[in-house]
Amino acid sequence: MVMEKGGWAYGQAGLDLVTYPRWIAGRYYGPTAVITQTTTNTHEQMFAVPIYVPGPNGGAVDELGLELFLTGTTDGLFRVGIYDDFEGAPCDLIVDAGTISTAVAGWQHVDVALRLRGWAWLAAAFDDYTTPPTYRASYTGPYSILGHARPESTTVVAGYSVDGSRAVVQAGLPARFPLNIATLNTPGVEYYLPNLMLRAA
Repeated sequence: MVMEKGGWAYGQAGLDLVTYPRWIAGRYYGPTAVITQTTTNTHEQMFAVPIYVPGPNGGAVDELGLELFLTGTTDGLFRVGIYDDFEGAPCDLIVDAGTISTAVAGWQHVDVALRLRGWAWLAAAFDDYTTPPTYRASYTGPYSILGHARPESTTVVAGYSVDGSRAVVQAGLPARFPLNIATLNTPGVEYYLPNLMLRAA
């Protein structure tokens, strides 16, 4: 049982203490604290990265997107959406938010209208491009919520990746994230995951 008092949440008779600053309307929130890395995706990958939406009632969001630095194939697209969390992994699709063009640099987004609470997974599926776009990547975060492969590891696991997402870009995100064929992804070891972000409404 969790009780709220001020900006704090107390669970298990006060033994666990969690603080959650409320999201502020108009600000952008992503899965990591450090987002200086950029990368080019050329592998028809679908990615999912975790994000926590704080507060007892969660938060409303109105945009989901990604920052592009260099444009790609002029008729290229990538598809974005949000998956629910189940025991630390993406599971059921909450929303397929549609496709975004790779032809224009800058903050590229689709409009969404929903309220999220707790853990969710932001997803992006990339096509097979003649000229792939360069995008803002998730490199590392303030904590390793998905754990490390080994205790001496100096890199964090940032999310999941799935090969062969070209059909997903055209047909839509699957109703359940294909965790059975997904790989836990360490930035710089496998792929740099896209730093998808939400705007608080």
